[in-house]
Order: sequence, then C-alpha cells, then structure tokens
Amino acid sequence: MGDFLRALVAFLAAVNLAGAVLAFAPVAPPGVRRRGALAGVAGLLAMALLVAVAAARGPLFDFLEVSPPSFEVAAGLVMIAGIVWPPWRGRVLSLSTAAGAAPQWRSAVSPLAMPVMAGPAALALAIAYSERYGAAETLAAAAAALVATVITLTVAPGIRRTVGPELLSALSRVAEALLFLVAVGLIVDGVQSV
Repeated sequence: MGDFLRALVAFLAAVNLAGAVLAFAPVAPPGVRRRGALAGVAGLLAMALLVAVAAARGPLFDFLEVSPPSFEVAAGLVMIAGIVWPPWRGRVLSLSTAAGAAPQWRSAVSPLAMPVMAGPAALALAIAYSERYGAAETLAAAAAALVATVITLTVAPGIRRTVGPELLSALSRVAEALLFLVAVGLIVDGVQSV
C-alpha cells in the first residue's frame, strides 16, 4: 500500500464517517445547501488546523524535547485513548455540543471542525505522518478525507435514513478498529525506532 493510501485510510478512520453521520444527522440544519455550507466551513477550519500542526512539527518536537519515534508512540496512545474513552470521540461530543450551539455557525468550529474532523487522532496523525511520509503527501490525504467528510455530512440525514443507525453504528466500530490498528502500528514502529 502506498504512503498516500495508507495516510488516507488512517485519516478516514480518525474522522469516522459513520460516527459523524450518526452524530450530525439528528441535529443537522434543514436543507442541503445549509448543511453543505456548514460542513464546508468546518472542513476548511479542520484543514487549517491540520496544516498548522504539520508545519509546526519540527519546532514542536524541539520544544517538547521529543524525537519523532517517541512522538509516534505518544500519537498511538492518543488514538487508543480516543477509542477507549468516549469523551474524546467526536460523535459523543458532537451530539451534546451541536444540539446546544447557537448560532448555527458556531457548530462549524465545535464540534464539526474539532473534534469531529480534526480531533486528537487526526492532529496526531498529521504530525506523525508528516514526519514519516512528508507534509505534502500527508496533507493531500487529509484533504481527501475531509472532502469525503464534507460530502458525507452534507447528505447525512439521507444516509442515516437509508442505511439506518444500527448499520452506521457497526460501521463506526469498524472505523474504530481500523484506527486501533493504525495506532498499534505507530506505537510498534516508534518503539522499534527508539
């Protein structure tokens, strides 16, 4: 598997499209255009965050006095924590936050941009994979994942009605299992490199 595809799969697992649909569909604004605009703004904000952390990885490593392999171990642990501890999962935060968000544009920042699209797992991936595969390839994969997320959230209510919450929940668990595998891979590679 090529580096771009590996990073794309990892970012899609971090975003967890099925979990995002489950969280967003019940509180999504009416109308495809409004949902698309909200998701689009969130996607741009999330991409800005991912670009910022990828660009700052060198100074971040220096400031924290941590090596890239050590960061890979930490990134893997952050991802596992997000799977195991529900408040770090975007869908748990998104329901409570989005339901109470007023005005509507505020939900583009939180919960959609962060933590749904650029949560701890995606931010850790942007840093670790930028160091491993290069920023251009990593950010291209992140952008592709965010485009898929924006499109998915734009039509989220229809997906939820068609697919059903039970299957979406199962698909969300598959994404979490995939993210767990990515996390373990980062931890093992980090430990072997230290």
